[in-house]
Amino acid sequence: MKVTLFITTFLAAASLGLALPQSPPTPSNVTAHSTSKGLPQIEQILADVPGGVLGDLSQKCQSALLGLVTDPKFLKCIPIASLVPLLPLVTDPSIIKNFIADPVKNFPPLETPLQAFSTAFCPVPKCSDPDVAGAIKIIQDGCKEDLDKKNQFIVMVFDAAVFYSPIHDIMCFQFDKAFCWDESILTVIKLPPSPIKVTGDKLLDAVAVSDPSAVCTKCNKAIVNTFLNFITAKESDLARQILASFGIDQAKLDQLRTFVAVKCGINFEDGKIPK
Repeated sequence: MKVTLFITTFLAAASLGLALPQSPPTPSNVTAHSTSKGLPQIEQILADVPGGVLGDLSQKCQSALLGLVTDPKFLKCIPIASLVPLLPLVTDPSIIKNFIADPVKNFPPLETPLQAFSTAFCPVPKCSDPDVAGAIKIIQDGCKEDLDKKNQFIVMVFDAAVFYSPIHDIMCFQFDKAFCWDESILTVIKLPPSPIKVTGDKLLDAVAVSDPSAVCTKCNKAIVNTFLNFITAKESDLARQILASFGIDQAKLDQLRTFVAVKCGINFEDGKIPK
Protein backbone atom coordinates (compact mmCIF):
# COMPACT_ATOMS: atom_id res chain seq x y z
CA MET A 1 0.00 0.00 0.00
CA LYS A 2 2.83 2.41 0.78
CA VAL A 3 4.31 1.86 -2.67
CA THR A 4 0.90 2.25 -4.28
CA LEU A 5 0.23 5.55 -2.53
CA PHE A 6 3.64 6.86 -3.53
CA ILE A 7 3.25 5.87 -7.17
CA THR A 8 -0.26 7.31 -7.34
CA THR A 9 0.50 10.69 -5.81
CA PHE A 10 3.98 11.32 -7.21
CA LEU A 11 3.29 10.20 -10.74
CA ALA A 12 -0.05 11.90 -10.99
CA ALA A 13 1.63 15.14 -10.05
CA ALA A 14 4.54 14.43 -12.35
CA SER A 15 2.24 13.97 -15.31
CA LEU A 16 1.84 17.74 -15.39
CA GLY A 17 5.35 17.88 -16.76
CA LEU A 18 4.09 16.66 -20.12
CA ALA A 19 2.31 19.97 -20.66
CA LEU A 20 4.91 22.46 -19.55
CA PRO A 21 7.96 22.40 -21.82
CA GLN A 22 7.24 25.66 -23.59
CA SER A 23 7.84 28.06 -20.73
CA PRO A 24 11.41 28.95 -21.74
CA PRO A 25 11.68 31.18 -24.83
CA THR A 26 11.07 29.19 -28.00
CA PRO A 27 14.35 28.57 -29.85
CA SER A 28 14.67 30.53 -33.09
CA ASN A 29 14.81 27.37 -35.17
CA VAL A 30 11.49 26.07 -33.82
CA THR A 31 8.16 26.86 -35.39
CA ALA A 32 5.16 26.38 -33.11
CA HIS A 33 2.00 24.86 -34.53
CA SER A 34 -0.12 27.94 -34.10
CA THR A 35 -3.15 26.26 -35.62
CA SER A 36 -3.38 23.73 -32.79
CA LYS A 37 -6.55 24.16 -30.78
CA GLY A 38 -4.71 23.25 -27.60
CA LEU A 39 -1.92 25.79 -27.99
CA PRO A 40 -3.72 28.86 -26.60
CA GLN A 41 -4.57 26.83 -23.51
CA ILE A 42 -0.95 25.74 -23.18
CA GLU A 43 0.25 29.34 -23.44
CA GLN A 44 -2.24 30.42 -20.78
CA ILE A 45 -1.01 27.69 -18.45
CA LEU A 46 2.62 28.56 -19.03
CA ALA A 47 1.99 32.22 -18.30
CA ASP A 48 1.43 31.23 -14.67
CA VAL A 49 4.50 29.01 -14.34
CA PRO A 50 7.60 30.53 -12.68
CA GLY A 51 10.58 30.28 -15.01
CA GLY A 52 12.66 28.56 -12.33
CA VAL A 53 10.39 25.51 -12.40
CA LEU A 54 11.75 24.34 -15.72
CA GLY A 55 15.41 24.72 -14.88
CA ASP A 56 18.09 25.27 -17.49
CA LEU A 57 16.82 23.14 -20.37
CA SER A 58 18.98 22.85 -23.47
CA GLN A 59 17.60 24.31 -26.71
CA LYS A 60 17.49 20.84 -28.23
CA CYS A 61 15.33 19.61 -25.37
CA GLN A 62 13.05 22.63 -25.57
CA SER A 63 12.55 21.96 -29.27
CA ALA A 64 11.77 18.29 -28.69
CA LEU A 65 9.25 19.01 -25.96
CA LEU A 66 7.61 21.82 -27.88
CA GLY A 67 7.02 19.50 -30.80
CA LEU A 68 5.65 16.85 -28.45
CA VAL A 69 3.04 18.95 -26.65
CA THR A 70 1.77 20.62 -29.81
CA ASP A 71 1.30 17.29 -31.60
CA PRO A 72 -2.43 16.66 -32.23
CA LYS A 73 -2.00 13.07 -30.99
CA PHE A 74 -0.87 14.41 -27.61
CA LEU A 75 -3.70 16.92 -27.36
CA LYS A 76 -6.33 14.25 -28.06
CA CYS A 77 -5.40 12.09 -25.07
CA ILE A 78 -3.87 14.62 -22.65
CA PRO A 79 -6.53 17.33 -22.24
CA ILE A 80 -4.73 20.53 -21.35
CA ALA A 81 -7.61 21.67 -19.13
CA SER A 82 -7.05 18.65 -16.88
CA LEU A 83 -3.50 19.78 -16.14
CA VAL A 84 -4.38 23.27 -14.94
CA PRO A 85 -5.39 22.11 -11.40
CA LEU A 86 -1.99 20.43 -11.04
CA LEU A 87 -0.01 23.65 -11.46
CA PRO A 88 0.25 24.21 -7.68
CA LEU A 89 1.90 20.80 -7.30
CA VAL A 90 4.68 21.87 -9.66
CA THR A 91 5.07 25.47 -8.55
CA ASP A 92 4.90 24.51 -4.86
CA PRO A 93 6.74 21.19 -4.28
CA SER A 94 6.07 21.50 -0.54
CA ILE A 95 2.50 20.25 -1.10
CA ILE A 96 3.73 16.76 -1.98
CA LYS A 97 6.64 16.87 0.49
CA ASN A 98 4.28 17.81 3.32
CA PHE A 99 1.89 15.03 2.34
CA ILE A 100 4.67 12.44 2.41
CA ALA A 101 5.83 13.76 5.80
CA ASP A 102 2.34 13.75 7.34
CA PRO A 103 -0.37 12.25 5.08
CA VAL A 104 -3.13 12.56 7.65
CA LYS A 105 -2.69 16.29 8.17
CA ASN A 106 -1.62 17.34 4.68
CA PHE A 107 -3.84 15.40 2.28
CA PRO A 108 -6.52 18.08 1.57
CA PRO A 109 -4.18 20.45 -0.35
CA LEU A 110 -3.19 17.48 -2.53
CA GLU A 111 -6.63 15.90 -2.81
CA THR A 112 -8.39 18.93 -4.32
CA PRO A 113 -6.17 19.37 -7.40
CA LEU A 114 -5.95 15.62 -7.98
CA GLN A 115 -9.74 15.31 -7.93
CA ALA A 116 -10.03 18.10 -10.48
CA PHE A 117 -7.34 16.42 -12.58
CA SER A 118 -9.07 13.03 -12.63
CA THR A 119 -12.45 14.59 -13.41
CA ALA A 120 -11.10 16.30 -16.54
CA PHE A 121 -8.46 13.72 -17.52
CA CYS A 122 -10.38 10.46 -17.40
CA PRO A 123 -13.21 10.99 -19.93
CA VAL A 124 -10.83 11.31 -22.90
CA PRO A 125 -9.38 8.26 -24.71
CA LYS A 126 -6.18 6.78 -23.32
CA CYS A 127 -3.01 7.45 -25.31
CA SER A 128 -1.99 4.41 -27.38
CA ASP A 129 1.08 2.41 -26.39
CA PRO A 130 2.88 3.28 -29.66
CA ASP A 131 2.26 7.00 -29.10
CA VAL A 132 3.55 6.78 -25.53
CA ALA A 133 6.62 4.87 -26.71
CA GLY A 134 7.16 7.56 -29.33
CA ALA A 135 6.97 10.29 -26.71
CA ILE A 136 9.49 8.48 -24.53
CA LYS A 137 11.86 8.16 -27.51
CA ILE A 138 11.51 11.87 -28.31
CA ILE A 139 12.45 12.77 -24.74
CA GLN A 140 15.33 10.28 -24.64
CA ASP A 141 16.82 11.55 -27.89
CA GLY A 142 16.04 15.24 -27.63
CA CYS A 143 16.79 15.67 -23.94
CA LYS A 144 19.69 13.24 -23.42
CA GLU A 145 22.00 15.99 -22.21
CA ASP A 146 19.40 17.25 -19.74
CA LEU A 147 18.60 13.75 -18.48
CA ASP A 148 22.31 13.05 -17.99
CA LYS A 149 22.58 16.25 -15.96
CA LYS A 150 19.57 15.16 -13.85
CA ASN A 151 17.56 18.27 -14.69
CA GLN A 152 14.72 17.91 -12.20
CA PHE A 153 11.98 19.01 -14.57
CA ILE A 154 12.91 16.80 -17.50
CA VAL A 155 13.48 13.81 -15.20
CA MET A 156 9.95 14.37 -13.89
CA VAL A 157 8.58 14.55 -17.44
CA PHE A 158 10.44 11.40 -18.47
CA ASP A 159 9.30 9.42 -15.43
CA ALA A 160 5.70 10.47 -16.06
CA ALA A 161 5.91 9.38 -19.70
CA VAL A 162 7.30 5.96 -18.77
CA PHE A 163 4.56 5.42 -16.17
CA TYR A 164 1.76 6.97 -18.21
CA SER A 165 -0.28 3.76 -18.53
CA PRO A 166 -0.59 2.91 -14.82
CA ILE A 167 -0.96 6.61 -13.95
CA HIS A 168 -3.93 6.83 -16.29
CA ASP A 169 -5.64 3.70 -15.02
CA ILE A 170 -5.00 4.29 -11.31
CA MET A 171 -6.19 7.88 -11.48
CA CYS A 172 -9.33 6.87 -13.39
CA PHE A 173 -10.64 3.76 -11.58
CA GLN A 174 -14.07 4.65 -10.23
CA PHE A 175 -16.51 1.96 -9.12
CA ASP A 176 -18.80 4.21 -7.11
CA LYS A 177 -18.96 8.00 -6.92
CA ALA A 178 -15.43 8.47 -5.59
CA PHE A 179 -12.26 7.87 -7.56
CA CYS A 180 -10.50 4.77 -6.26
CA TRP A 181 -7.21 6.54 -5.48
CA ASP A 182 -9.10 9.03 -3.31
CA GLU A 183 -11.14 6.38 -1.56
CA SER A 184 -8.02 4.31 -0.85
CA ILE A 185 -5.94 7.17 0.53
CA LEU A 186 -8.79 8.51 2.69
CA THR A 187 -9.37 5.02 4.10
CA VAL A 188 -5.72 4.51 5.00
CA ILE A 189 -5.13 7.90 6.61
CA LYS A 190 -8.27 7.47 8.73
CA LEU A 191 -7.30 4.05 10.08
CA PRO A 192 -6.72 3.93 13.84
CA PRO A 193 -3.05 3.69 14.80
CA SER A 194 -1.58 0.27 15.38
CA PRO A 195 -1.16 -0.64 19.07
CA ILE A 196 2.02 -2.53 18.18
CA LYS A 197 5.08 -1.84 16.06
CA VAL A 198 5.08 -4.02 12.95
CA THR A 199 7.30 -2.24 10.42
CA GLY A 200 7.94 1.07 12.13
CA ASP A 201 5.96 2.99 9.53
CA LYS A 202 2.78 4.36 11.13
CA LEU A 203 0.56 4.08 8.05
CA LEU A 204 1.86 0.67 7.05
CA ASP A 205 1.45 -0.61 10.60
CA ALA A 206 -2.12 0.73 10.70
CA VAL A 207 -2.88 -1.16 7.49
CA ALA A 208 -1.22 -4.31 8.84
CA VAL A 209 -3.56 -4.53 11.84
CA SER A 210 -6.67 -3.16 10.14
CA ASP A 211 -9.81 -5.12 9.31
CA PRO A 212 -9.21 -6.71 5.88
CA SER A 213 -12.61 -5.50 4.72
CA ALA A 214 -11.38 -1.91 5.04
CA VAL A 215 -8.36 -2.28 2.78
CA CYS A 216 -8.91 -5.40 0.66
CA THR A 217 -11.38 -3.56 -1.52
CA LYS A 218 -12.31 -3.69 -5.18
CA CYS A 219 -10.55 -0.37 -5.65
CA ASN A 220 -7.31 -1.51 -4.05
CA LYS A 221 -7.34 -4.76 -6.01
CA ALA A 222 -7.57 -2.72 -9.22
CA ILE A 223 -4.77 -0.38 -8.13
CA VAL A 224 -2.41 -3.08 -6.88
CA ASN A 225 -2.86 -5.36 -9.89
CA THR A 226 -2.51 -2.49 -12.36
CA PHE A 227 0.80 -1.49 -10.81
CA LEU A 228 2.15 -5.03 -10.47
CA ASN A 229 0.99 -6.05 -13.97
CA PHE A 230 2.80 -3.07 -15.45
CA ILE A 231 6.03 -3.77 -13.60
CA THR A 232 5.91 -7.51 -14.27
CA ALA A 233 5.46 -6.94 -17.99
CA LYS A 234 8.52 -4.69 -18.06
CA GLU A 235 11.00 -6.56 -15.89
CA SER A 236 14.20 -5.07 -17.26
CA ASP A 237 13.08 -1.77 -18.66
CA LEU A 238 12.97 1.89 -17.79
CA ALA A 239 10.14 1.50 -15.28
CA ARG A 240 12.23 -0.68 -12.99
CA GLN A 241 15.21 1.64 -13.35
CA ILE A 242 13.06 4.56 -12.27
CA LEU A 243 11.67 2.67 -9.29
CA ALA A 244 15.19 1.67 -8.30
CA SER A 245 16.19 5.34 -8.29
CA PHE A 246 13.57 5.80 -5.56
CA GLY A 247 14.89 2.84 -3.60
CA ILE A 248 12.16 0.46 -4.79
CA ASP A 249 14.09 -2.59 -5.96
CA GLN A 250 13.01 -6.18 -6.56
CA ALA A 251 13.27 -6.96 -2.85
CA LYS A 252 10.86 -4.11 -2.04
CA LEU A 253 8.46 -5.27 -4.75
CA ASP A 254 8.56 -8.79 -3.32
CA GLN A 255 7.85 -7.36 0.12
CA LEU A 256 4.84 -5.54 -1.30
CA ARG A 257 3.52 -8.74 -2.86
CA THR A 258 4.00 -10.65 0.39
CA PHE A 259 2.38 -7.91 2.47
CA VAL A 260 -0.67 -7.78 0.21
CA ALA A 261 -0.98 -11.57 0.04
CA VAL A 262 -0.84 -11.92 3.83
CA LYS A 263 -3.36 -9.15 4.34
CA CYS A 264 -5.82 -9.86 1.53
CA GLY A 265 -5.11 -13.40 0.36
CA ILE A 266 -3.11 -14.74 -2.55
CA ASN A 267 -5.99 -14.30 -5.02
CA PHE A 268 -5.96 -10.55 -4.45
CA GLU A 269 -2.85 -10.39 -6.65
CA ASP A 270 -4.15 -12.60 -9.44
CA GLY A 271 -3.52 -9.92 -12.05
CA LYS A 272 -7.22 -9.38 -12.73
CA ILE A 273 -8.74 -5.90 -12.76
CA PRO A 274 -12.28 -5.74 -11.31
CA LYS A 275 -15.03 -4.41 -13.55
